[in-house]
Amino acid sequence: MTPTTQTSTTSTPTSPQADLVIAGCAAIDIIAHQSTSLDARGSTAPGTIRTSLGGVARNVAEAAHRLSSSPTAVKLVAPVGDDTFGRTLKAESQAMGMRVDGLIQLKGDNERTPVCNMVMDARGGLVQGVADMDAPANLLAKEVMFMLVGPDCR
Repeated sequence: MTPTTQTSTTSTPTSPQADLVIAGCAAIDIIAHQSTSLDARGSTAPGTIRTSLGGVARNVAEAAHRLSSSPTAVKLVAPVGDDTFGRTLKAESQAMGMRVDGLIQLKGDNERTPVCNMVMDARGGLVQGVADMDAPANLLAKEVMFMLVGPDCR
């Protein structure tokens, strides 16, 4: 994040203590599968497109959440943009019962939710991908510490 980046969180001093905290990336994966083996470079190809929740830290947090007997045991600390992808990540995580109080809401025109876009060929092989992962790469240790212990993390 640039020095002018503003963040806000939904974490409060009354947030329940987590048994496991996972910090890293929460992302949206966009996977496009071509339905033909024709070379479509420079053009579009028929196929299917699907989205799913992704990001290594988010995937680990979901797995731990599913194995946990407590809905508050696992806390994911990850930056998300104030955009459609960020709102989707939050809503879908809430729908599966995961905590969202560790999501760091980024504010700013250039602060985007991480997205990984992959194009697969008709056999399922990766043709090309683009990963927009600036947000987790710029996640600052002080922001993670704030999510763990609050504003008194000096």
